[in-house]
Amino acid sequence: MLATVRVQEKGQVTIPRDIRKKTHPQKSDLATFMVSGEGIIIKSLDLAANDLLAMVGKKLGARGISLENLLN
Repeated sequence: MLATVRVQEKGQVTIPRDIRKKTHPQKSDLATFMVSGEGIIIKSLDLAANDLLAMVGKKLGARGISLENLLN
């Protein structure tokens, strides 16, 4: 899904309705912003945390350490 929005004076943008309907963000939800080589990636905090844990798990796995065992 692709949507284009205008950045407002203070850097604010409105999440388009179609995207809100698909992702169901709530009023107090937190979002993360990451700059990549292709632009800005916006994710919910939950998704960003899951991605980070997956990356840590891969790094630990390369060293023969299980993330599950480490957390328990």
